[in-house]
Amino acid sequence: IDVFLSHDWQTSRWMKLVTLFVVFNSQAAALTSLLLSAALGFAEVYVGAHVLPLNLWVFCGYMVFLVQLCFWQRIRSCFVAPWMVFLDKMCIHQTNMPLKQQGIDGLGTFVKHSEKLLVLWSRRYFT
Repeated sequence: IDVFLSHDWQTSRWMKLVTLFVVFNSQAAALTSLLLSAALGFAEVYVGAHVLPLNLWVFCGYMVFLVQLCFWQRIRSCFVAPWMVFLDKMCIHQTNMPLKQQGIDGLGTFVKHSEKLLVLWSRRYFT
């Protein structure tokens, strides 16, 4: 397991999703939009090619950033193996109580065998 994901159950799923986008995808999104801006700027200044009007240039930079922010893991998986993330709701049975307890009892082993522990901390995390 590459990442063991720890979170609380009360925090909004959208807040968690945005946090995961930032943690896992923001670096690639920033680099890609920077490279696109640099390439367009180079073409504009040194080649003299008016590739895009300025307002469209800025819009393209934002769109590339957002696409990478939302879909980088899918794009990345075309070239390298996807990350294995432990998410309790997906990995521990939620309705069969004996299986659920067995999964909860084994959490320590999952943490021990994970390369990283990612805590999605919120004010409610320790309550």
